[in-house]
Amino acid sequence: MKLLLIISFLIPSIFCTAQSDTSIGDKTSYPILIEQEPEFTGGIKAMLKFIDRNLEYPQIALDSLIEGVVKIRFIVTAKGELINFMVVVSKEKIGFGLEEAAINVVKKMPNWKPGKQNGLEVPMTCTIPIKFSLFNKATTAFNEKIPENIFLISTVKPQFPGGRTAMIEFISKNLKYPKAAMNSKMEGKVLLKFIIDSLGKICCVDIVGEPIGYGLEEEAIRIIRSMPLWTPAYTDEIPVAVYYRMPITFKYYEE
Repeated sequence: MKLLLIISFLIPSIFCTAQSDTSIGDKTSYPILIEQEPEFTGGIKAMLKFIDRNLEYPQIALDSLIEGVVKIRFIVTAKGELINFMVVVSKEKIGFGLEEAAINVVKKMPNWKPGKQNGLEVPMTCTIPIKFSLFNKATTAFNEKIPENIFLISTVKPQFPGGRTAMIEFISKNLKYPKAAMNSKMEGKVLLKFIIDSLGKICCVDIVGEPIGYGLEEEAIRIIRSMPLWTPAYTDEIPVAVYYRMPITFKYYEE
């Protein structure tokens, strides 16, 4: 287990331009009226959720407290495939791995719904701005406001009452294997991120990475949120709120 920095992102708009078939291999684009722009499958909300679960904040940027917005330009082909990724730089790169992390998360995206022009599906160039922020003041999926003054590191780490052994015992006694997962003999590891505030209360629980399904994520979140108060983290002998992450493994056993 280790402290985790929550990754936030902001996509105020997706800028797309029409592009001819002959320009896929170069940077030529045409600022003409677009009949139908390319779209992430499921729309903006689905794309935000995908990025939240797949974007990795580079450790070097985390350690150096670096933030910034990275614009990624790419082509959505007539088949909806994403190709020709590049960073759009206005002045100079932010560095610290942010540009590479932004490109990587876009490369992981599934095919988009292609754009249309004159009734035909055609390749188009799109640009997405992705924001890396150390402190996201937005509400979470559980409508919980992130506490103020969250520390990235602390002198003393937070601790489950009784320590690691007591925590493992708590999870073993209270975890309920989802029926759907049991029926399908589904197993796997769910990685969660959450905040332990200065009072030792857990909040803002969410999963990291692609979901397994079959109710495993929901049960993992439930067990974390049902935990008793932790001993909070301390910095300079003062209790502080910190980010944390924890894996919970579901292992199916035949009786």
